[in-house]
Amino acid sequence: MISPVPRPLSLIEHTASVIRERLRKGEFGESLPGELALVSELQVGRNTIRAALSVLEAEGLLERSPGSRRKVCHSLSGSGTSDQKAAVLLTPEPIHQLSAFTLLWLDELRRRLDAVGCRFHVRVEPAAYRRSPEASLGALVGKASTTTWILHHSTLEMQRWFADQKVRSVVAGSSLLPLGLPCVDTDFRATARHAAGRFRVLGHRRLALLAPFKPLAGDEASVAGFLDGAGDAEVMILRHDQSSSGIISALRPILKLRKPPTALWVMRATHAATALTFLLGSGISVPSRMSLICGDYEPFMAHLFPQPACYRRSPELFARSLAQMISRQNLCDKQGRSRERLLMPDFKIYSTLAAAPVLK
Repeated sequence: MISPVPRPLSLIEHTASVIRERLRKGEFGESLPGELALVSELQVGRNTIRAALSVLEAEGLLERSPGSRRKVCHSLSGSGTSDQKAAVLLTPEPIHQLSAFTLLWLDELRRRLDAVGCRFHVRVEPAAYRRSPEASLGALVGKASTTTWILHHSTLEMQRWFADQKVRSVVAGSSLLPLGLPCVDTDFRATARHAAGRFRVLGHRRLALLAPFKPLAGDEASVAGFLDGAGDAEVMILRHDQSSSGIISALRPILKLRKPPTALWVMRATHAATALTFLLGSGISVPSRMSLICGDYEPFMAHLFPQPACYRRSPELFARSLAQMISRQNLCDKQGRSRERLLMPDFKIYSTLAAAPVLK
C-alpha cells in the first residue's frame, strides 16, 4: 500500500491528518512505527513528524512512553464495537491554534471524563464546517451510539444535521436552532448588558461597541444586551472584519467627531489589544478620555498597560457544566426542550474604566 504524501501547504497539520486517518483505519496496530520509519514513508522532515505526533498526542490518540514506541490509544473509526462511552470534540482548528481559555477547559474536561470512565478525544475536521457537511459528518459519526459529540465553533448546518439525525451531541457554545441542541456557553447578553450598565453608572452617555461584520451567535447576543443595558445613552456600533487594520478603520472616524464616544465595549481580547494600542497611539488617554471594557480575557492582557477591565470566564466551571451534560443519559428536560446552561463570568475592573470626562 502506498501511503499519501503530505502537501507542502500546512505540512504539520496535513501530516497529522494523514497519520490520524491511518490510525482510524487501524493500520498501525498497537504501536506506531519509529520516527525515522515515518520520515521515510511520508517523505517529510523529522521535525515535522515530531510536531505532527505531538498534535496527535494532545488529541489523546497516541501515548508516549520513554524508551519505547508511541502507543496507539484508540481508533475513531466510528464503527467500532466497543461499548465504552466516549466523548469526541469536533473543532475546525488545530490544537495549537485554540485560545488559552479553550485549552484550559479542554484539559479540565478530559480529567473529569477520565474520572468517570469516559474516553475523550479531539477531532480536527475542517470538512465538517463546510456549507454542506452532511457527507462528511455521516462518514465521521457512523454508528458510534455510545459517543457524545461536542461541537466547538459549530455552524447552523452542523447543528441541524446532529439534531435531525438524533445523534447525541452537546454544543460548546450557543445553540443556533429554535429548539436546539443542549449547550453550554457564556451568557453574552447578560455580560454586555452589565457592561453598558457600568458605563452608565459612571456617567457615560455616548457609548460605542466594536462588532464583527460576520458575528457569531454570542456576538449578536452581546450587541442586543449592550443596547438593552445602554438605556437612553447614545450607542454607536462600529463594524469591522476582525483584522487589526479593520478595527483601526472602524475606530478612526469616531476620533474626528466633535463629541466622540467616551466609552468603548469590545468583545474579544485580541480586538481589545488593537483598540487600546490604537487609542493610546492616537493621543487618546485611557481611561481619562475613553473608558474601555472587554467581554473576554486572555492571559496576555495582564501584560497590557493600562490593563483592560474585562470579564473572566472560568474554564473549570465551563468544563464541569459540559461534563455534567455529557454524563446525562437524557439531554432534554421533561418537556422535550434542550438543556441550556449559560454562565456569567466574573467582572474585573482593572485600569481602563473611569467616570465620564467633564464636557467643556
